[in-house]
Parts: sequence; C-alpha cells; structure tokens
Amino acid sequence: YNQNSTYQIGSVTKLFTAILTWKLIENKKLKLDTKLSEFYPEIENAHLITIKNLLEHTSGLRNYIKKEGNGAWLGEARTETEILDEIKAQKSLFKPNDSVFYSNSGYYFLARIIEKKFKDNYGNIVRKEITKPLHLKYTNSTDVNPKNVSKSLKFVDHHWEEKGDFYFKNILGVGDISSNPADLNILI
Repeated sequence: YNQNSTYQIGSVTKLFTAILTWKLIENKKLKLDTKLSEFYPEIENAHLITIKNLLEHTSGLRNYIKKEGNGAWLGEARTETEILDEIKAQKSLFKPNDSVFYSNSGYYFLARIIEKKFKDNYGNIVRKEITKPLHLKYTNSTDVNPKNVSKSLKFVDHHWEEKGDFYFKNILGVGDISSNPADLNILI
C-alpha cells in the first residue's frame, strides 16, 4: 500500500451519483420534481416519488442491499430484473416526504436514470463528467474494471484475512467506486 493505492469507498459513491444528477438538472435534462414513474412506473408510489426524494432519502423505498433471509445476496452477480424484483417485493416503508430512511434503492434508481439520460454506462459517465475533467487518476467505477484496487480485509485470530465483499456491479452508483484520499479531496 502506498499513496497511489485505491480502496472501495462504499457509500461515498453516492456523492458521485448526486453530482451527476445535479449535472442533469443544471442542463435541464431532469428536474427535482421529475417523478420516478417516468422511468419505473411499476415501483410502488413511483407516481409520488421525485428525484428530490431519491436524493434526500425521503422516498420511502427500503434498502435492496439487505434482502430478508439472505444478507449476502449481492456477493454474486445479479441481473437488473432480480434487483428490481427485490425492490418491488420490499414494498415502501412510508409515503414520500413522510419521513427519512437511508435508501440504497433510491440511489440505485438515480444511477439507472443517469445512464438513461446520458445514454451510456455509469462508469463511462463518471469518467467523462467527473474524473477526467478533475484529473482524478485513481478514481473509477467498477463498471470500467479498475486495476490495483485494494482488497477488503478483516482481522481474525491475530492476522489479516481477505474479506468477502459485494459483487460491485450490483451496486453501481450506490457503493461501487474505488478511489484514494488525494482524489477524494480534489472532488470535495
């Protein structure tokens, strides 16, 4: 490990997704009050859930990463259909704006909407819109298969062992980006 080592930054990825969402809003390709139903009408309360709700975790959507009975279900590749089916099966916790609940599902939808609006995959969009203009050499989405990403470790019985982790393409835009502290300081 050295100053150029990269690490999975987990939910800090949502900062990138929020930035890309705001770029679409600033370029008049999306509005804060755009409804989720424009993209995913089959989701419960989609006609009430706005982009603003998704950004601020007030949509009422649960957390697709936590599947009842199988907390590690995203450790292997899943299809978009499987993920959408899980989100639909979880049902809403509350109507939009009634409360706040940290929702990876909301950011999953934002990332897919970003892909639809930019007409490209999430990794290419991050590179084109954020990492290239800011010269972030060590920041990449899993979508573009970054190299030299440090493995997750856990300390067990007085030594470090590699820890099982997500299949990161299941959480594009939610928790998939790898980076280092220097690049993140530039971004922030």
